[in-house]
Amino acid sequence: IFIDKQTPIATDDENDTDDDTWLMGMSDAPDLRDRLFATQQELCAYHTLLDEMEELKAANKQLECEAAELLKEPSSHKQTLKKDAHNAVERLENEIVGLKMELAQSREKEDSHVARMRSALNEMESLGEEVKALRERADIQQIT
Repeated sequence: IFIDKQTPIATDDENDTDDDTWLMGMSDAPDLRDRLFATQQELCAYHTLLDEMEELKAANKQLECEAAELLKEPSSHKQTLKKDAHNAVERLENEIVGLKMELAQSREKEDSHVARMRSALNEMESLGEEVKALRERADIQQIT
């Protein structure tokens, strides 16, 4: 027996009641109980599936949110890495500038030292020539 949407649910008139009685008479009580029990089990399984589906939808929603956060994370991580790299480059550039200044100062000191050494060497040569000239004079005066 097939019951569809057109099958009346309300039993307002006597025809409907007779039809219900006739349908009830086609099956015995144990058969109806077995069918009712099977229908209840199917309904229970259906509700269990619905609950699982709702839980899976919620889990999927949560996973989508987490995925979105993870997708945002690399970009913020990249920005942090870029900022750190920029700071490191800036520090190294400042260090290079400092080292260049030290090198320039060191070259100035070296140039000053070289100039003093040349001056001292020139003075030494001059004094050496003067000593030589004085010795020659002393030798000449001793001879005469």
